[in-house]
Amino acid sequence: MSREHSYCHDWMPTNPADGTGAAPLNYEHAEYNDQHHLFPANQNDVNAVRSNYPMGKVVTVQSSFMGSKYGLDSVGHKVFEPRDEQKGKTARAIMYMAVAYNNNSDSSGATYSWKFRNPISTSIPYGQDQSVLKRWNAMYPPDSYEISRNDFIDSLQGNRNPFVDHPEYACFIDFSSMSYISNPNTPCYFDQNAACGTPSVPTTDSLTNTSIKLNWTALTAATSYTIQYRKNGTLAWTSATTSNLSYTITGLLPATAYSYRIYAICASGAGNATTSSTFTTLNTGVNELSNQQFAIVPNPNNGKFFIETSLMNGINVQLSILDITGKVCYSELKTVVNSKIEINNNTLPKGIYTIRLSNYAGVANTKMIIE
Repeated sequence: MSREHSYCHDWMPTNPADGTGAAPLNYEHAEYNDQHHLFPANQNDVNAVRSNYPMGKVVTVQSSFMGSKYGLDSVGHKVFEPRDEQKGKTARAIMYMAVAYNNNSDSSGATYSWKFRNPISTSIPYGQDQSVLKRWNAMYPPDSYEISRNDFIDSLQGNRNPFVDHPEYACFIDFSSMSYISNPNTPCYFDQNAACGTPSVPTTDSLTNTSIKLNWTALTAATSYTIQYRKNGTLAWTSATTSNLSYTITGLLPATAYSYRIYAICASGAGNATTSSTFTTLNTGVNELSNQQFAIVPNPNNGKFFIETSLMNGINVQLSILDITGKVCYSELKTVVNSKIEINNNTLPKGIYTIRLSNYAGVANTKMIIE
């Protein structure tokens, strides 16, 4: 394993920034160890393969690993394509580095432009296509993990990735010159797949308290479809991809309003999304606890938090908090109120814990960090 620099070290105008430079710059710079753009990666099959190549859509695959690809894009440039669940995160990490360090001064007093380099080098005579990153930023919005990761890194570094909090900010920046775009187009990236078209607005059926089925008609050029949905009032979209013309969303909260949309996926990427529509789940039925999804808000926290659950109001559950050794540190019988369970216990030390809900219907677990 290795730490992959989303914004390659070789791209950095301060390179070498890893401490190997001559004095007085022989220290590891903040941009080199900034955790907002560092991700764990397999060294031989991902990090070394990506090398200093830009991110892009691979159409001629030369190697692959766990959903990531390396090869040629539609114009013959060598590019690296991360797996789908990492595309939005990678795009926002690279854009973050450009804005975070643009025109910053180092210890020598020099300032540097962090615009996307083009060409990258003599051996890579082209640059990072910002349209690719902006498209991924729109297609794969921040999920709950990325939002929590942004919170946690903020607690360590004291700064945030603004594109996680506001993905729409990407449209207002020209990363080739680091200049402001006052009236960006919508969408703000070149959509080479516009001919793919837009799916029909989905119809819905089989609505329950925790699920709904979406149906749409086929597009000739589409090879698959991406469904995105989120609870109204939240930022993060949950995504799923299917080659079918219907999809059942499960694990929803009862009596809750959600928004949803559908993207068509063509041979070379995503087409356009449908206009967002809404539905509200029913407030009937009892579900097996072992099938439930629940979220800790906020996470990390200081011992005061809510558990958001799809369990029916009035359901009683035994709440337990276990440390990393499996020892029960806290246990109490709780009742679901307004789809939430409230906890206020600031006696637990910092660390990683397991939150366990149990009753006659089963057991469900999730992780939590106390800082």
